[in-house]
Amino acid sequence: MAEANTGRIGAEAPAEPGVMGLVETLKYIREREESLSRYSDKLRQSLVEIAGRFGRLSEKYCKRCGYHADAHREDSSHYERTCKNLLLPTIEVSITFRDKESFAERETPEFNFSYYLAINRDHELVIHEVNWDCKECPVDIHFSNAPRWLLKELVKSGRLSKFFEALAERLAELNDEYRDAAEKAEKIAKAVEEATASS
Repeated sequence: MAEANTGRIGAEAPAEPGVMGLVETLKYIREREESLSRYSDKLRQSLVEIAGRFGRLSEKYCKRCGYHADAHREDSSHYERTCKNLLLPTIEVSITFRDKESFAERETPEFNFSYYLAINRDHELVIHEVNWDCKECPVDIHFSNAPRWLLKELVKSGRLSKFFEALAERLAELNDEYRDAAEKAEKIAKAVEEATASS
């Protein structure tokens, strides 16, 4: 005996098992990616704020957006759209300095890399990418351009505060060295002045 056709014309087919679960999973993936992007942006903004304080005091370009300071002040639409405050360096470190310890490493089939905090020749706080095959040829990575995984590893490592402590110690050592040298030079200068005055 043939089964009766109970289906209605135009009726929706019943959902396949697991379809609703898949929809929820995809929705969750999208939400997590949006959340990850927000946290990543906050992480980058905070580190750019820190790094932006370092550089030449004569710098005239905003470390946050790249606008020239004068144009930044005059362009109110840019001000509202991009950044709330002009960010110029307030600390100029006169030496190049690299952290003794790396905060992250990365291996590829061709090369291996280590990552260090550093003050570069432009007096900027940057990340040095060091190829193990050429340790004396680091590549500067600015915080605004660094991949988000690298910024996360930097914060997780705790090297940022340790780097600042090491930098302060090195500057204290140099301060003592230059003070001693200046005092010796001053004594020599006085001795030469006295010797030439009496002749």
